[in-house]
Amino acid sequence: VRSSEQTFDMTSAKFRHDKIREAAYGRIGANERVRYHHDIGMALYSNIPGFDADANVMLFTTVGQLNRGISLILEYPSEMRISIAEMNCKAGMKAIECSNFESAYKYLKAGIMLLPDGSWNYHQTLCVELYSLLSRAAYALGILDDAFQASKMIIENIKMIEDKLDIYTLYIKILFAQDDAVKAFNTCRWVLRRLGENVPPPEVVEDIGVHATVKTTYSMYIGFSTSELLGMEESKNPIHIAIMNFYRELIFVSFKVITKQLIYYYICRWAQYNSTNGFCR
Repeated sequence: VRSSEQTFDMTSAKFRHDKIREAAYGRIGANERVRYHHDIGMALYSNIPGFDADANVMLFTTVGQLNRGISLILEYPSEMRISIAEMNCKAGMKAIECSNFESAYKYLKAGIMLLPDGSWNYHQTLCVELYSLLSRAAYALGILDDAFQASKMIIENIKMIEDKLDIYTLYIKILFAQDDAVKAFNTCRWVLRRLGENVPPPEVVEDIGVHATVKTTYSMYIGFSTSELLGMEESKNPIHIAIMNFYRELIFVSFKVITKQLIYYYICRWAQYNSTNGFCR
């Protein structure tokens, strides 16, 4: 029997066993659970100015509670939905940094769900971040359909090719993972052409002649020692770097598309571009 003089600290409490917690939680109706999670999440959200919003534990806890009450948040004004979508974006980014792709996938899906109509017109930066991160997380998890659709959404909504080069790189990898090497190959060629590189299709390469291209490339590098090649100037131009990266992707996917002899042509084109515009490490 406890003494009547004994006092208790009511500032914190926890269940002595997970099963007790689960039993108590199970007695709460489904609709009530959504409301409780929503209320807890909003209480934490309202206190964000009082703590470091970048603190991982508080960020993940707050977003986790809010997302469990997302059906209620969808009824909120656009400004609040955007604010919580931004938190999901930040949580997804931090989860990816920790290689926790499964949690990141859930945060980013919730963030996209919260986007109001017309967000691509008024909150384009947030949309790009959410969809690009979702594409990365889904690709890492092998959820290729979601990865494809997320990357495709950015490609369709962003006009300038220079603003979507990173997502095109991932898009090509996704196509290759989906065993669509032909489309991946053609997408590489299309992007390179948009960047000013006239990359002919395989049937034209056969007419050009691989041997002549190899000979020209050889003449560009003959006479250089290994140390001289390693000491060559490195390109800092982002477009030049992107072009070299897409040549690399083109060469990689071409192994499933064209003959080995024709691949040498594209390797030589990549080497020639490196020699002319600076190397990319």
